Amino acid sequence: MDLGVTTLEAVLGVACGEELTSPWESAWLLRQREWSFAPTVYSAWEQAGRSLSPAIRYDLELQRGRIAWYRELSEKLLVAVPGVIGVKGLEVADRYPPGLLRYMNDLDFWVPDEADIWRATAALVGWGWEVWQATFGRDGDRLRVLVSLRHPHHEDPYAQPYGVELSNYLSLGDLGGVAPLLDLPARWRRPELKNLIMLLLERFEQPYRARDLVDAVLLLDGLERPDRRTLWAAVDRYRLWPEYAELAARVADTPLPPVPRPRWLPAAAALARVRRGAAVAGTFRQPVDGGLRHLQRRLLYGDQRRPERWAWSIVQGRLSAPRALRAGMSLFGLPVDGAPVGTDRAVLGRHGRTVWADTPAGRFLLAPGDVLTEDLLDDLPADPQPCTVDGSTVDGPEPGLDGPAVDGGPR
Repeated sequence: MDLGVTTLEAVLGVACGEELTSPWESAWLLRQREWSFAPTVYSAWEQAGRSLSPAIRYDLELQRGRIAWYRELSEKLLVAVPGVIGVKGLEVADRYPPGLLRYMNDLDFWVPDEADIWRATAALVGWGWEVWQATFGRDGDRLRVLVSLRHPHHEDPYAQPYGVELSNYLSLGDLGGVAPLLDLPARWRRPELKNLIMLLLERFEQPYRARDLVDAVLLLDGLERPDRRTLWAAVDRYRLWPEYAELAARVADTPLPPVPRPRWLPAAAALARVRRGAAVAGTFRQPVDGGLRHLQRRLLYGDQRRPERWAWSIVQGRLSAPRALRAGMSLFGLPVDGAPVGTDRAVLGRHGRTVWADTPAGRFLLAPGDVLTEDLLDDLPADPQPCTVDGSTVDGPEPGLDGPAVDGGPR
Protein backbone atom coordinates (compact mmCIF):
# COMPACT_ATOMS: atom_id res chain seq x y z
CA MET A 1 0.00 0.00 0.00
CA ASP A 2 1.37 3.41 -0.97
CA LEU A 3 1.44 5.72 2.04
CA GLY A 4 3.94 8.19 0.68
CA VAL A 5 3.84 11.98 0.87
CA THR A 6 1.60 12.44 -2.18
CA THR A 7 -1.02 9.99 -0.89
CA LEU A 8 -1.04 11.35 2.66
CA GLU A 9 -1.29 14.97 1.50
CA ALA A 10 -4.19 13.98 -0.75
CA VAL A 11 -5.93 12.36 2.24
CA LEU A 12 -5.35 15.55 4.22
CA GLY A 13 -6.86 17.64 1.44
CA VAL A 14 -9.96 15.42 1.23
CA ALA A 15 -10.45 15.47 5.01
CA CYS A 16 -10.24 19.28 5.07
CA GLY A 17 -12.04 19.91 1.79
CA GLU A 18 -9.04 21.86 0.49
CA GLU A 19 -6.79 21.63 -2.56
CA LEU A 20 -3.22 21.81 -1.26
CA THR A 21 -0.62 23.52 -3.44
CA SER A 22 2.26 24.26 -1.04
CA PRO A 23 3.96 22.79 2.06
CA TRP A 24 2.92 25.69 4.28
CA GLU A 25 -0.76 25.01 3.49
CA SER A 26 -0.36 21.39 4.58
CA ALA A 27 1.46 22.44 7.76
CA TRP A 28 -1.19 25.06 8.56
CA LEU A 29 -4.06 22.59 8.12
CA LEU A 30 -2.26 19.99 10.23
CA ARG A 31 -1.78 22.46 13.07
CA GLN A 32 -5.22 24.03 12.91
CA ARG A 33 -7.59 21.21 11.92
CA GLU A 34 -5.92 17.81 11.64
CA TRP A 35 -3.35 17.78 14.45
CA SER A 36 -3.91 14.03 14.99
CA PHE A 37 -2.57 13.46 11.46
CA ALA A 38 0.47 15.71 11.84
CA PRO A 39 3.03 13.10 13.02
CA THR A 40 2.07 10.82 10.10
CA VAL A 41 2.64 13.50 7.48
CA TYR A 42 5.74 14.89 9.23
CA SER A 43 7.33 11.44 9.38
CA ALA A 44 6.53 10.91 5.68
CA TRP A 45 8.23 14.23 4.89
CA GLU A 46 11.22 13.09 6.91
CA GLN A 47 11.41 9.77 5.04
CA ALA A 48 11.19 11.62 1.72
CA GLY A 49 14.29 13.64 2.69
CA ARG A 50 12.56 16.99 3.08
CA SER A 51 14.28 19.67 5.13
CA LEU A 52 12.25 20.07 8.33
CA SER A 53 12.12 23.00 10.71
CA PRO A 54 13.35 22.57 14.33
CA ALA A 55 9.72 22.77 15.50
CA ILE A 56 8.61 19.87 13.28
CA ARG A 57 11.65 17.82 14.24
CA TYR A 58 10.83 18.40 17.91
CA ASP A 59 7.21 17.33 17.35
CA LEU A 60 8.42 14.11 15.76
CA GLU A 61 10.84 13.44 18.59
CA LEU A 62 8.10 14.11 21.12
CA GLN A 63 5.70 11.69 19.41
CA ARG A 64 8.28 8.93 19.06
CA GLY A 65 9.07 9.23 22.76
CA ARG A 66 5.37 9.22 23.61
CA ILE A 67 4.73 6.01 21.66
CA ALA A 68 7.75 4.30 23.25
CA TRP A 69 6.63 5.39 26.72
CA TYR A 70 3.08 4.11 26.10
CA ARG A 71 4.40 0.81 24.76
CA GLU A 72 6.46 0.23 27.89
CA LEU A 73 3.54 1.21 30.12
CA SER A 74 1.10 -1.06 28.27
CA GLU A 75 3.38 -4.08 28.60
CA LYS A 76 3.87 -3.34 32.29
CA LEU A 77 0.14 -2.95 32.94
CA LEU A 78 -0.78 -6.14 31.08
CA VAL A 79 1.60 -8.07 33.34
CA ALA A 80 0.21 -6.44 36.50
CA VAL A 81 -3.47 -6.85 35.49
CA PRO A 82 -3.94 -9.45 32.71
CA GLY A 83 -7.68 -8.64 32.51
CA VAL A 84 -7.15 -5.32 30.66
CA ILE A 85 -7.59 -5.33 26.87
CA GLY A 86 -6.10 -2.61 24.67
CA VAL A 87 -8.34 -0.77 22.23
CA LYS A 88 -7.00 0.99 19.10
CA GLY A 89 -3.85 2.92 20.05
CA LEU A 90 -0.80 0.68 19.81
CA GLU A 91 -2.66 -2.09 17.97
CA VAL A 92 -3.35 0.31 15.09
CA ALA A 93 0.02 2.07 15.29
CA ASP A 94 1.74 -1.29 14.79
CA ARG A 95 0.06 -1.59 11.37
CA TYR A 96 1.66 1.60 10.06
CA PRO A 97 4.66 1.10 7.76
CA PRO A 98 8.08 1.28 9.46
CA GLY A 99 9.08 4.86 10.19
CA LEU A 100 5.55 6.26 9.75
CA LEU A 101 4.09 7.57 13.01
CA ARG A 102 0.52 7.48 14.27
CA TYR A 103 -0.52 10.17 16.76
CA MET A 104 -1.55 8.81 20.15
CA ASN A 105 -3.26 11.04 22.69
CA ASP A 106 -3.87 8.42 25.38
CA LEU A 107 -4.17 4.69 25.97
CA ASP A 108 -7.66 3.18 26.10
CA PHE A 109 -8.30 -0.13 27.81
CA TRP A 110 -11.45 -2.19 27.90
CA VAL A 111 -11.65 -3.95 31.26
CA PRO A 112 -14.67 -6.32 31.31
CA ASP A 113 -14.41 -7.02 35.06
CA GLU A 114 -14.88 -3.82 37.10
CA ALA A 115 -12.64 -5.19 39.84
CA ASP A 116 -9.77 -5.16 37.34
CA ILE A 117 -10.39 -1.45 36.68
CA TRP A 118 -9.57 -0.69 40.30
CA ARG A 119 -6.59 -3.05 40.32
CA ALA A 120 -5.22 -1.31 37.25
CA THR A 121 -5.95 2.10 38.80
CA ALA A 122 -4.07 1.13 41.96
CA ALA A 123 -1.10 -0.07 39.88
CA LEU A 124 -0.99 3.17 37.90
CA VAL A 125 -1.28 5.33 41.03
CA GLY A 126 1.61 3.34 42.48
CA TRP A 127 3.63 4.25 39.38
CA GLY A 128 3.01 7.98 39.88
CA TRP A 129 -0.24 8.48 37.98
CA GLU A 130 -3.09 10.70 39.24
CA VAL A 131 -6.79 9.84 39.10
CA TRP A 132 -8.23 12.69 37.06
CA GLN A 133 -11.94 11.90 36.96
CA ALA A 134 -14.42 9.06 36.71
CA THR A 135 -17.79 8.54 35.04
CA PHE A 136 -20.58 6.25 36.24
CA GLY A 137 -23.84 5.08 34.71
CA ARG A 138 -26.18 2.13 34.72
CA ASP A 139 -27.28 -0.52 32.29
CA GLY A 140 -29.89 -2.51 34.15
CA ASP A 141 -28.28 -3.73 37.35
CA ARG A 142 -24.76 -3.24 36.02
CA LEU A 143 -22.70 -0.20 36.99
CA ARG A 144 -20.91 1.36 34.03
CA VAL A 145 -17.51 2.75 35.05
CA LEU A 146 -14.82 4.78 33.30
CA VAL A 147 -11.71 6.02 35.13
CA SER A 148 -9.35 8.60 33.59
CA LEU A 149 -5.78 9.04 34.83
CA ARG A 150 -3.03 11.48 33.89
CA HIS A 151 0.73 11.63 34.25
CA PRO A 152 3.01 14.62 33.50
CA HIS A 153 5.28 14.23 30.51
CA HIS A 154 8.48 12.60 31.67
CA GLU A 155 10.76 15.07 29.87
CA ASP A 156 8.90 18.27 28.97
CA PRO A 157 6.64 19.65 31.72
CA TYR A 158 4.88 21.85 29.14
CA ALA A 159 4.05 18.97 26.80
CA GLN A 160 0.63 17.35 26.83
CA PRO A 161 0.41 14.92 29.78
CA TYR A 162 0.03 11.20 29.24
CA GLY A 163 -3.43 9.74 29.66
CA VAL A 164 -5.01 6.37 30.34
CA GLU A 165 -8.72 5.48 30.29
CA LEU A 166 -10.04 2.28 31.85
CA SER A 167 -13.68 1.29 31.30
CA ASN A 168 -15.85 -1.80 31.63
CA TYR A 169 -17.68 -0.93 28.41
CA LEU A 170 -16.43 -0.32 24.88
CA SER A 171 -18.64 2.56 23.76
CA LEU A 172 -21.67 4.60 24.77
CA GLY A 173 -22.99 4.30 21.21
CA ASP A 174 -25.05 7.33 20.32
CA LEU A 175 -27.08 7.08 23.56
CA GLY A 176 -30.19 6.68 21.42
CA GLY A 177 -30.59 4.37 18.45
CA VAL A 178 -27.26 2.62 19.02
CA ALA A 179 -27.05 1.17 22.52
CA PRO A 180 -23.90 1.19 24.68
CA LEU A 181 -21.52 -1.59 23.71
CA LEU A 182 -20.73 -3.50 26.90
CA ASP A 183 -19.12 -6.63 25.48
CA LEU A 184 -17.90 -8.27 22.29
CA PRO A 185 -18.39 -11.90 21.25
CA ALA A 186 -15.11 -13.80 20.84
CA ARG A 187 -15.41 -13.83 17.03
CA TRP A 188 -15.29 -10.01 16.95
CA ARG A 189 -12.35 -9.58 19.34
CA ARG A 190 -9.60 -9.91 16.74
CA PRO A 191 -7.62 -6.64 16.67
CA GLU A 192 -8.66 -5.78 13.11
CA LEU A 193 -12.37 -6.35 13.70
CA LYS A 194 -12.51 -4.93 17.23
CA ASN A 195 -10.75 -1.73 16.23
CA LEU A 196 -12.80 -1.24 13.08
CA ILE A 197 -15.97 -1.50 15.17
CA MET A 198 -14.54 1.06 17.58
CA LEU A 199 -13.60 3.38 14.70
CA LEU A 200 -17.19 3.28 13.41
CA LEU A 201 -18.59 3.93 16.89
CA GLU A 202 -16.31 6.93 17.38
CA ARG A 203 -18.08 8.60 14.45
CA PHE A 204 -20.79 9.55 16.96
CA GLU A 205 -18.24 11.65 18.83
CA GLN A 206 -16.73 13.53 15.88
CA PRO A 207 -16.53 13.51 12.05
CA TYR A 208 -14.09 11.18 10.37
CA ARG A 209 -10.60 12.66 10.36
CA ALA A 210 -7.69 12.03 8.03
CA ARG A 211 -6.11 9.65 10.54
CA ASP A 212 -9.35 7.62 10.69
CA LEU A 213 -9.27 7.06 6.93
CA VAL A 214 -5.70 5.74 7.05
CA ASP A 215 -6.50 3.63 10.15
CA ALA A 216 -9.46 2.07 8.36
CA VAL A 217 -7.62 0.98 5.23
CA LEU A 218 -4.71 -0.43 7.25
CA LEU A 219 -7.11 -2.44 9.43
CA LEU A 220 -9.03 -3.65 6.37
CA ASP A 221 -5.88 -4.49 4.43
CA GLY A 222 -5.59 -8.23 4.08
CA LEU A 223 -9.03 -9.10 5.46
CA GLU A 224 -10.17 -12.20 3.62
CA ARG A 225 -13.75 -12.58 2.43
CA PRO A 226 -14.87 -14.62 5.50
CA ASP A 227 -13.38 -11.91 7.75
CA ARG A 228 -15.31 -9.26 5.84
CA ARG A 229 -18.54 -11.16 6.38
CA THR A 230 -17.75 -11.36 10.10
CA LEU A 231 -17.16 -7.60 10.17
CA TRP A 232 -20.39 -6.93 8.29
CA ALA A 233 -22.30 -9.11 10.77
CA ALA A 234 -21.03 -6.88 13.58
CA VAL A 235 -21.86 -3.71 11.61
CA ASP A 236 -25.38 -5.02 11.11
CA ARG A 237 -25.75 -6.11 14.75
CA TYR A 238 -24.87 -2.65 16.03
CA ARG A 239 -26.76 -0.74 13.30
CA LEU A 240 -23.58 0.93 12.04
CA TRP A 241 -24.22 0.72 8.29
CA PRO A 242 -24.64 4.52 7.91
CA GLU A 243 -21.22 5.07 9.48
CA TYR A 244 -19.69 2.30 7.35
CA ALA A 245 -21.20 3.81 4.18
CA GLU A 246 -19.89 7.27 5.08
CA LEU A 247 -16.42 5.85 5.75
CA ALA A 248 -16.41 4.03 2.41
CA ALA A 249 -17.48 7.20 0.59
CA ARG A 250 -14.79 9.31 2.29
CA VAL A 251 -12.05 6.81 1.46
CA ALA A 252 -13.27 6.58 -2.15
CA ASP A 253 -12.41 10.27 -2.59
CA THR A 254 -8.74 9.59 -1.72
CA PRO A 255 -5.99 7.58 -3.41
CA LEU A 256 -6.23 4.99 -0.61
CA PRO A 257 -7.41 1.44 -1.40
CA PRO A 258 -11.23 1.31 -1.37
CA VAL A 259 -13.25 0.09 1.59
CA PRO A 260 -15.06 -3.15 0.61
CA ARG A 261 -18.72 -2.39 -0.09
CA PRO A 262 -21.35 -5.13 -0.03
CA ARG A 263 -23.85 -4.74 -2.85
CA TRP A 264 -26.66 -4.25 -0.35
CA LEU A 265 -24.92 -1.33 1.43
CA PRO A 266 -27.44 1.43 0.48
CA ALA A 267 -30.41 -0.71 1.57
CA ALA A 268 -28.63 -1.78 4.76
CA ALA A 269 -27.83 1.83 5.67
CA ALA A 270 -31.44 2.90 5.09
CA LEU A 271 -32.79 0.01 7.16
CA ALA A 272 -30.33 0.76 9.97
CA ARG A 273 -31.59 4.34 10.11
CA VAL A 274 -35.16 3.08 10.40
CA ARG A 275 -34.22 0.67 13.19
CA ARG A 276 -32.33 3.40 15.01
CA GLY A 277 -35.24 5.79 14.65
CA ALA A 278 -37.59 3.20 16.14
CA ALA A 279 -35.21 2.67 19.05
CA VAL A 280 -35.01 6.42 19.70
CA ALA A 281 -38.81 6.68 19.59
CA GLY A 282 -38.96 3.89 22.15
CA THR A 283 -36.83 5.89 24.58
CA PHE A 284 -39.49 8.61 24.61
CA ARG A 285 -42.15 6.36 26.11
CA GLN A 286 -40.98 8.17 29.21
CA PRO A 287 -40.67 11.59 27.57
CA VAL A 288 -38.92 13.40 30.42
CA ASP A 289 -36.24 10.72 30.73
CA GLY A 290 -35.82 10.56 26.95
CA GLY A 291 -35.48 14.33 26.73
CA LEU A 292 -32.90 14.41 29.51
CA ARG A 293 -30.80 11.71 27.84
CA HIS A 294 -31.03 13.58 24.53
CA LEU A 295 -29.74 16.81 26.06
CA GLN A 296 -26.87 15.04 27.79
CA ARG A 297 -25.99 13.18 24.60
CA ARG A 298 -25.71 16.50 22.78
CA LEU A 299 -23.54 17.86 25.61
CA LEU A 300 -21.19 14.85 25.59
CA TYR A 301 -20.66 14.97 21.85
CA GLY A 302 -20.36 18.76 21.61
CA ASP A 303 -23.41 18.97 19.37
CA GLN A 304 -25.79 21.16 21.38
CA ARG A 305 -27.61 23.73 19.29
CA ARG A 306 -28.68 27.04 20.76
CA PRO A 307 -32.15 25.93 21.95
CA GLU A 308 -30.61 22.80 23.48
CA ARG A 309 -27.89 24.81 25.22
CA TRP A 310 -30.60 27.06 26.64
CA ALA A 311 -32.67 24.06 27.79
CA TRP A 312 -29.64 22.36 29.32
CA SER A 313 -28.67 25.50 31.25
CA ILE A 314 -32.11 25.46 32.85
CA VAL A 315 -32.29 21.71 33.42
CA GLN A 316 -28.80 21.45 34.87
CA GLY A 317 -29.63 23.83 37.71
CA ARG A 318 -32.71 21.80 38.64
CA LEU A 319 -31.70 18.23 37.80
CA SER A 320 -30.23 16.24 40.66
CA ALA A 321 -27.83 13.33 40.38
CA PRO A 322 -30.36 10.78 41.75
CA ARG A 323 -32.95 11.87 39.20
CA ALA A 324 -30.38 11.75 36.39
CA LEU A 325 -29.30 8.26 37.40
CA ARG A 326 -32.89 7.03 37.30
CA ALA A 327 -33.28 8.57 33.84
CA GLY A 328 -30.39 6.45 32.54
CA MET A 329 -27.92 9.33 32.28
CA SER A 330 -24.20 9.27 33.03
CA LEU A 331 -22.82 10.90 36.18
CA PHE A 332 -19.43 12.61 36.11
CA GLY A 333 -17.24 12.24 39.17
CA LEU A 334 -14.89 14.70 40.84
CA PRO A 335 -12.45 13.21 43.39
CA VAL A 336 -13.16 14.43 46.94
CA ASP A 337 -11.85 13.46 50.36
CA GLY A 338 -12.88 9.95 51.33
CA ALA A 339 -11.17 6.71 52.24
CA PRO A 340 -11.11 3.87 49.70
CA VAL A 341 -13.77 1.22 50.28
CA GLY A 342 -12.75 -2.26 51.34
CA THR A 343 -14.41 -3.94 48.36
CA ASP A 344 -13.24 -4.42 44.79
CA ARG A 345 -16.15 -2.51 43.24
CA ALA A 346 -17.68 0.96 43.41
CA VAL A 347 -20.64 1.57 45.72
CA LEU A 348 -23.06 4.48 45.31
CA GLY A 349 -24.58 6.49 48.12
CA ARG A 350 -27.05 9.35 48.39
CA HIS A 351 -28.00 12.10 50.82
CA GLY A 352 -30.68 14.52 49.62
CA ARG A 353 -29.69 15.63 46.14
CA THR A 354 -26.10 14.50 46.53
CA VAL A 355 -24.79 11.22 45.10
CA TRP A 356 -21.27 9.94 45.56
CA ALA A 357 -19.32 6.87 44.56
CA ASP A 358 -17.10 5.17 47.10
CA THR A 359 -14.50 3.19 45.19
CA PRO A 360 -11.24 1.34 45.85
CA ALA A 361 -9.57 4.51 44.50
CA GLY A 362 -11.39 6.88 46.87
CA ARG A 363 -14.59 8.92 46.76
CA PHE A 364 -16.10 10.80 43.81
CA LEU A 365 -18.83 13.44 44.02
CA LEU A 366 -21.19 12.92 41.09
CA ALA A 367 -23.15 15.28 38.85
CA PRO A 368 -25.00 14.88 35.52
CA GLY A 369 -23.28 17.83 33.85
CA ASP A 370 -20.20 20.01 33.90
CA VAL A 371 -21.26 22.05 36.94
CA LEU A 372 -20.77 21.09 40.59
CA THR A 373 -22.26 23.54 43.09
CA GLU A 374 -21.22 24.12 46.70
CA ASP A 375 -24.59 22.91 48.01
CA LEU A 376 -23.72 19.41 46.77
CA LEU A 377 -20.64 19.43 48.98
CA ASP A 378 -22.75 20.80 51.83
CA ASP A 379 -25.14 17.85 51.45
CA LEU A 380 -22.30 15.33 51.68
CA PRO A 381 -22.46 13.98 55.24
CA ALA A 382 -19.31 13.96 57.34
CA ASP A 383 -19.51 10.16 57.52
CA PRO A 384 -21.72 9.09 54.60
CA GLN A 385 -23.00 5.54 54.53
CA PRO A 386 -22.81 3.94 51.10
CA CYS A 387 -25.55 1.81 49.63
CA THR A 388 -25.72 -0.54 46.68
CA VAL A 389 -26.63 0.77 43.25
CA ASP A 390 -29.99 -0.97 43.54
CA GLY A 391 -30.74 0.40 47.00
CA SER A 392 -33.65 2.67 47.77
CA THR A 393 -31.25 5.35 49.02
CA VAL A 394 -30.27 6.04 45.42
CA ASP A 395 -33.48 5.11 43.68
CA GLY A 396 -36.07 6.64 46.01
CA PRO A 397 -38.46 9.46 44.99
CA GLU A 398 -36.60 12.60 44.10
CA PRO A 399 -37.76 16.21 44.48
CA GLY A 400 -37.03 18.76 41.80
CA LEU A 401 -38.13 17.42 38.43
CA ASP A 402 -40.38 14.85 40.13
CA GLY A 403 -42.21 17.29 42.36
CA PRO A 404 -41.81 20.14 44.85
CA ALA A 405 -38.29 20.99 45.97
CA VAL A 406 -37.98 19.57 49.49
CA ASP A 407 -35.31 17.90 51.64
CA GLY A 408 -32.22 19.32 50.07
CA GLY A 409 -33.85 20.61 46.89
CA PRO A 410 -32.53 23.46 44.75
CA ARG A 411 -31.40 26.54 46.65
